[in-house]
Amino acid sequence: MSTALQTPKKAKVEVRKPTKTLVQSTNVEETKPYCSWEEIRKKYPNHWILIENPVFDSDGSAIKKGIVLCTSTKRDDISNEIKKRENLYYAVEYTGQRKKRVFL
Repeated sequence: MSTALQTPKKAKVEVRKPTKTLVQSTNVEETKPYCSWEEIRKKYPNHWILIENPVFDSDGSAIKKGIVLCTSTKRDDISNEIKKRENLYYAVEYTGQRKKRVFL
């Protein structure tokens, strides 16, 4: 029987940078198209999502769309990614069901 300790595997972090193209005639910068919240949830189930330039619904309680910068199954990975960036307008959301916390 082996008693060797196994180190837990680190969650894979997927980082996506918005692609930028320059429109020659008007000199206007266009960024990667926004993904709707439903598209994000389907593509990244049970992931923490770092969303750049989120667009909220009329009462500001839910994200309608945004640009996915990175995803991870661990919240700490997203926090570390935020620390690397400056001047970022962002939101962090979880696409799965959150565990209910019980406080006694």
